[in-house]
Amino acid sequence: MRVLIVSSPAEGHFYPMVPLSWALRSAGAEVLVATPASFLCEVTGAGLPGAANCGPLDMIETMRPDPGTGTPRQAADPDEIRRNTGRGFAKLAKLALPGTLELARSWKPDVVIAESLALAGPVVAGELGVPFLEHRWGLAIRPELAAVSREQMSVLTGTTPPGPPAEVLDVCPPSFQFPDAGPATTFAYVPYNGPAEVPAWALRSRARRRVCLTLGTVLPRYGQVTPLMDVLIKALAELDVEIAVAMREEDRERLDRLQLLPAEVSTAAWLPLNAVLPACDAVIHHGGSGTTMTTLAHGLPQVALPHFADQFANAERLTQTGTGIALSPSEVDADSVAAAVAAVLHEDRYRRAADAVRAEIRTLPGPADMVGVVKRIAGVAVG
Repeated sequence: MRVLIVSSPAEGHFYPMVPLSWALRSAGAEVLVATPASFLCEVTGAGLPGAANCGPLDMIETMRPDPGTGTPRQAADPDEIRRNTGRGFAKLAKLALPGTLELARSWKPDVVIAESLALAGPVVAGELGVPFLEHRWGLAIRPELAAVSREQMSVLTGTTPPGPPAEVLDVCPPSFQFPDAGPATTFAYVPYNGPAEVPAWALRSRARRRVCLTLGTVLPRYGQVTPLMDVLIKALAELDVEIAVAMREEDRERLDRLQLLPAEVSTAAWLPLNAVLPACDAVIHHGGSGTTMTTLAHGLPQVALPHFADQFANAERLTQTGTGIALSPSEVDADSVAAAVAAVLHEDRYRRAADAVRAEIRTLPGPADMVGVVKRIAGVAVG
């Protein structure tokens, strides 16, 4: 069985598909990941074969309605946000579609699996007449955004994804997923956060509680992290905790100059969350899907500080499920952050809620159990 995996050039979209990709390979399937050339390093870094479906590109710059104008502007109007997001992913699909189609015609997959906003995937499957499966990376795409994305795909490429997928594969635990997300085959989220060396401190016992602080991969690229990091470090320094921070070297040097880094802080440019979270007691982050899901899988309470895109939805679900606290950009200051982190550390209700979601994830089928689902849909004999 040949399985073509199609992904946008974003860690949060691709990483959740890695466990299933490896399960398929381990069961004897041939797997090929189609993504822009600039993202192939992430594919090969995960030990998977990949092929470029277009040249190198900057995903954020490509998607922006105002490219080349510095820090991205987050629209305030929900309709404008949907239009911008839908058109952005349609622009990515326009670039990826010709190469993905050429690749698929040559390689001849039996089935296509694409993450929820890799819009070229279902179009290519339709052109080849093979089944298509959607792979969610977390919370389901809302129907309004899905409709705008399809509309913009039609405007920009003259094509439209042909109807619903044969199956939706969902790694979001049911208790955290939107209640109206629609039918899906749910399996366990297995954290994969990229190849990285596990820091020594994560393997040692700790005398005090430890808080992990990460702001993802997008915010740091636009200089939005430095002032926010100042506030967060000040807040955490007020608490009797150890601090593990994923930050750029230039941010670390700046905080050193300002004497804002406590002696107990551990910093790294990239933290392999799946490896370090067992050595932590809580996580404060930007609300990104990968960080949210990985933290849920480890049963840790969270404090989310959303800035754009699906970060707000993830933050809202954290508060609704009792697994964490969310602070809007206007609410963030040293006092509010310190209070939120103290609450998730010391109020048992947050830990209990997080533990319940972790237990739920552990009861779900694993990626290996999805191999039979993919084979059945592809029309390949199971067994």
